[in-house]
Amino acid sequence: MATIPQQVDAPLDGKVSKAAVEPPPCVRFGPVPRGNDVGPHGEQPLTVGTIAPSYGLEHVSYGVPVPAVTFCTLQAISARRFETRSQFFAHTPAVIGPRVDLIHSFNHLPLQVPRRRPFVVSCEMELPRILGQPADWQKQFALKALSKESCRRILPLSEAAQRFISRRFKAANHPHLDHKMDVFRGAVTPPAMLRPPRDIKQPIRFLFVGGDGLRKGLGVAVDAVQRLNAGGIEASLTVIGRPTAESYAMPGRSLPTNTLYAVLDETPFIEHHASLPNSEVRRRMA
Repeated sequence: MATIPQQVDAPLDGKVSKAAVEPPPCVRFGPVPRGNDVGPHGEQPLTVGTIAPSYGLEHVSYGVPVPAVTFCTLQAISARRFETRSQFFAHTPAVIGPRVDLIHSFNHLPLQVPRRRPFVVSCEMELPRILGQPADWQKQFALKALSKESCRRILPLSEAAQRFISRRFKAANHPHLDHKMDVFRGAVTPPAMLRPPRDIKQPIRFLFVGGDGLRKGLGVAVDAVQRLNAGGIEASLTVIGRPTAESYAMPGRSLPTNTLYAVLDETPFIEHHASLPNSEVRRRMA
């Protein structure tokens, strides 16, 4: 099992002890290469350090054998205690160590002095992820970090996130960052879990589990299943959860929950459950 990386807050006096900044040993997780193992195409051994994996990302992304690759956690120091208006410092931690070939962060932009190691950043719907009311210099600093050569890839978790972030980059006059983006869902599907091709004559089944309907696209899912049925294509939607009107990631926007709940409860091809046991949720996901 992976260990969650330790992020240390800087003390209020700004002084950090020597012990706090000395590079720690590499805490490894996942399969460890043997000796001078190389990949199937002759890749050289690679050590990847991770910062703040989230939602079990460390298990699904790093818990499968990858030839010639070792994953380990990194320690970082944050000045987030000084934050009053935004989360800028919380999402720009200074990497302490250990030394690695590549850094993989989740929503974070790693600060590295003096050596800048290459990094890739996985992200949700916000990048740079500076929630709240960031200062203009903080926005520009984060965009500059993404523009540097050391930032090798930006990895949104979905195509929808990629489009949203792309619009944000263009609005910030940084359209060149588009070429760094690739969708990576943070999981590797073992061959045993792959399903045979679906019979296109069968009804289409959609499943939505959760409460953040605005950010997770519940309105889009409802609209899609309504359009499919109106066009003669049999489709159904099951919603498990209590959708909320607002989302922390999309300030100023809201979901019309009164209308939405009426649609969920009255539409014959939509099934709504406020909650279900975990075992039943897993059964419906199968």
